[in-house]
Amino acid sequence: NVFRGKGLLWLDESDKRFVFHLVGQRFTLDESSSFAPPQNKLVLIGRNLERERLKQQLEACVVVLERR
Repeated sequence: NVFRGKGLLWLDESDKRFVFHLVGQRFTLDESSSFAPPQNKLVLIGRNLERERLKQQLEACVVVLERR
């Protein structure tokens, strides 16, 4: 039920930022440079979305990095 999605994502396997775009069932994940501290931001647009369920599923994907 998600029609559109956009966001900035940091992946555990990389030190680079990625720009995420979703339209229907097609998505892109493009590498992007950034000087900002790592922070994921995501916006999802849809109909009849189960907000709490989506939030739990997304939070299950988060990796907490240890500070050195």
